[in-house]
Amino acid sequence: MKNISGAEAVIHCLLEEGVDILFGYPGGAIMPVYDELYKFQNKINHILVRHEQGATHAAQGYARSSGKVGVAIATSGPGATILVTGIADAQIDSTTMVCITGQVASSLLGSDAFQETDIIGISTPVTKWNYQITKASEISEIFANAFPVNLFEPSLDVIKPITIFNSSGVNDTTTSQLVNAINAGAGSSYAAMNNSWGYSTGCSGSVCTSAVEWSELVSDASSNSRTIREELNNSSMHVFGSHTSTYLTALDNFQNSGVIVWASSNYVMTLM
Repeated sequence: MKNISGAEAVIHCLLEEGVDILFGYPGGAIMPVYDELYKFQNKINHILVRHEQGATHAAQGYARSSGKVGVAIATSGPGATILVTGIADAQIDSTTMVCITGQVASSLLGSDAFQETDIIGISTPVTKWNYQITKASEISEIFANAFPVNLFEPSLDVIKPITIFNSSGVNDTTTSQLVNAINAGAGSSYAAMNNSWGYSTGCSGSVCTSAVEWSELVSDASSNSRTIREELNNSSMHVFGSHTSTYLTALDNFQNSGVIVWASSNYVMTLM
């Protein structure tokens, strides 16, 4: 097995998440990532902004216009803190965005090293989730967790719910109805809202009666050493059982043009 650097791992993780464009401004602590990014310039288009705040606003605009996750990148210290205005704006507007910053060496954390800033503490009030990676071995797991967390809360301003499916039981027919409804909305101005993506507790045979909260899914995935996607595919905890793969594929296809929301009931939603 080939050993790669943490910086190269970051690029591979971005590619794995389907990132083909990112906005950023280079600086000392993030330069190893930029060095690797240069090698992948045929796969990821980097937009050089003139100010780190501009990177977040550009990433936010890209996310809102494309339906994809906007990605911004900056160095440590002032580079990271300048991102905060754009991050706060994205949170207020519920825009999907991932920001990556450099940091001083882990051995220097807490020593007031050059351009060391507690960006985790600073950004916590304006982010859904953040994490300070201190080991290269953590990179793939953290990136895998960061992107799904964003995808479940979309950037819709005004929505009108239309109930299309609300069943006390799930079988071949009802599964087909829901999948068909989701597929019908793909490519149009629809967003799908579905309770817990079918992930449930209290399953007995093919009957699952209790949907879980998002926090429970995250906790279950962590306890079972699974990614969110792997946990969703755990058919023993999924109301759709053997239909899980078909159902999740429909949701994946929908996300090419719409948004999936973690919610308390089954809906398809259209822009007013």
